[in-house]
Amino acid sequence: MTFFDDEHGSSQPQRHSKRRRRIGTSLLVVFGLCLGSLAALPSGYVVEQPGPVFNVLGEDGGNPVISITGVDTYPTSGALDLLTVNVQGSPAKPLSFLQLWSLSRRAGSIIVPTDEVYPPDLSTKQVEAQDQQMMQDSQESAKLIALKELGYKVPYKIGVVEIAADSPAKKALRLGDKILSVNGVKVSRIDDLPNYIAAWAKAKPLRLGLIRGSKRLTVEVTPQKRTDGSWRLGIIIANSYEFPFEIKTRLDGIGGPSGGLMFALGIIDKLTPGHLNGGKKIAGTGTIDLDGKVGPIGGIAQKMIGASEQGAQYFFAPKSNCNEVVGHIPAGLEVFSVANIKDALTALDKIAQGASLDSLPTCNAN
Repeated sequence: MTFFDDEHGSSQPQRHSKRRRRIGTSLLVVFGLCLGSLAALPSGYVVEQPGPVFNVLGEDGGNPVISITGVDTYPTSGALDLLTVNVQGSPAKPLSFLQLWSLSRRAGSIIVPTDEVYPPDLSTKQVEAQDQQMMQDSQESAKLIALKELGYKVPYKIGVVEIAADSPAKKALRLGDKILSVNGVKVSRIDDLPNYIAAWAKAKPLRLGLIRGSKRLTVEVTPQKRTDGSWRLGIIIANSYEFPFEIKTRLDGIGGPSGGLMFALGIIDKLTPGHLNGGKKIAGTGTIDLDGKVGPIGGIAQKMIGASEQGAQYFFAPKSNCNEVVGHIPAGLEVFSVANIKDALTALDKIAQGASLDSLPTCNAN
């Protein structure tokens, strides 16, 4: 029979206790390193969330979002809310996995690969510049459509607003040139020129008919093939309108084309007696083209949440976004599908009159 004295017998529990402490300390160190990695390593993703909401009938930073001079305007009430999506993270400021997890916990947040928002062949500044240009174009289109709905005739031309440093058109074109034709074919829409270049698809000169100042002239520019296989002149063009009076639209720091519909409705409301929305709070989104068609936009689920959080009662969604609307409508928000400006005006008239809304198109599972 073997006996142990008290000192020898108590040493085994002490050794086990020390071993457990060492293991516990090691696990804490590993856990800390993992947290450190999550906090430091770039995730390669960004988070899209409901962004700020702007009433186009109101003000932004103390200035009217829409101001009109040179013609009679009328009081408005209620709200026509323009929705935005807030993107957290960028290639310049990548999100860590820990930040990604924290930001994604907000309702309406979605995680998106960074490359989907910021294409790898463009810098963050270039993406932001493109977004700003799209916002300006959408505001100009909104002015045109609003005035057309009110019976005004608005002449417009396609103008050169930017020329890239490496552009093959750098010597031939100048900022402010108005493009009338390409190879003798009339350019009447902003898509006509890039569509013609894509169909041309060759390194042979194009003849561009222009107005420069008060002169008409023809210049030749040879398209350049890019690494993605497309052909470009290396210019940015935009519609240049001759409005019968001054309409200013402004939203600082907001980019993209999705405000076109709401800007058009806001302009119409200010130029017509009465209240287009019946004094109610209405939100909406959608691009608008030169025919008044409402086009699809991104982030509609986030925009509906933003509208709901700001107390909107009704929401106008582009018909082409309906598949993204179904199943994502916040409680208490009534969503109507609009294919063009006339659909939106019809809905506003019924809402303002307090009429039945049952006949208005909505989004369904089909």
